[in-house]
Amino acid sequence: MVELENISEAMDQRAVRAGQMDLLRLRLELLEGQEKLLVEAYICHGFSFRQLARLQGVRESKIARQIKGLIQRLMGKEYISIIRNRDRFHACELKVAYDYYLLRLGYRTIAQKRGMSQYQVRKTIGRLKRWLEVINIRGQRAAKGGQQILSTNI
Repeated sequence: MVELENISEAMDQRAVRAGQMDLLRLRLELLEGQEKLLVEAYICHGFSFRQLARLQGVRESKIARQIKGLIQRLMGKEYISIIRNRDRFHACELKVAYDYYLLRLGYRTIAQKRGMSQYQVRKTIGRLKRWLEVINIRGQRAAKGGQQILSTNI
């Protein structure tokens, strides 16, 4: 019996991983330029970190950290929440969100890249953060409300 349970758990884990890989492949479309090429080469084409590092002329650890970070942020909630509600934001704010939440660029780098002042970047990121906090609070309230409804029905 124990072996059957282990096999069942292993199959469940594979199904979850397959679902996550499908989701990751869909979210790859959110990336642009070199970041997209790196993650696609790793995920879709099976390149190793070592091979990608040789192509880029950088250390393997740098490529590994960059790709793992991008994958983690693609699977995260912050940028995805903003993209799902893109109609609430200006195009410039969405570009700043991409740079800040996916690429993890600093204020100065974003300002230079987008032709904005650091103040404008800081103000935009502050607005995005406040909006995400509101969404998180609403989500927590909805979750608590659902739990209360379930507990009163029992």
